[in-house]
Order: sequence, then structure tokens, then C-alpha cells
Amino acid sequence: MTLLRNPLYLGVIFVGILIMKALWVQLDISGEFHNGALPGLLSISTKFLPTVMNLLRKLAEEGQIAATKNPQRNPAAASKSFQNGSNSSETSSSASSGVTSSGNGIKYSSPRKKE
Repeated sequence: MTLLRNPLYLGVIFVGILIMKALWVQLDISGEFHNGALPGLLSISTKFLPTVMNLLRKLAEEGQIAATKNPQRNPAAASKSFQNGSNSSETSSSASSGVTSSGNGIKYSSPRKKE
């Protein structure tokens, strides 16, 4: 009934099954229980965390490889470089405050307003 109300749970269940299958193959669970239940549980419990960390590291490396191959461009930064037909270096130079240093101290002056 819950799957009818929210079908996204079906996707979560599918991903969970894929992860469980990957862990089953990676840990060789059927081979571990060959010697009995208690030795199998002890063996799997000692291998579980390193295996999960290994899978997460592989996923992170694949994500890094994909990110370096296709770097995302920020369109907002590119559109801010040209505002109203003027270059951003012109607007930043006119808006900067004047700072002059003398031998005994620093003088600050505010920028002049253009009208």
C-alpha cells in the first residue's frame, strides 16, 4: 500500500537490493558460512566495515574521474563579467577606494560618486 502512495520507495528498495547483492558477492557470504553459523558471523563481521569502506572509496574515485572529465561551468559568473555592456574591470576600478601610504601612516579616501 505504501508503494502505491509513494512510488519513490520502489527505487530505494531497488538500490538497496543492488547494494546487498554487491556486498553478498564481495564478502562471499555463502563461502563464509561453510564452516558453521558462528564462525561465519564472526568472519563476516570483521570483513563488513572494510568492504563497505572499499566500495565507498571506489564510488568516490569514479565520481572524481567523472568530475575532472566534465568540469561544470558557472554561467552566473560568466554573465556577471559583462554587465550592461561594460567590462567588470572597469566597474571594479571605478568603485575601488583610494589608499595611499605615507612614511608615518596610511591615508584612506572614499571613492567619488559618479553622477
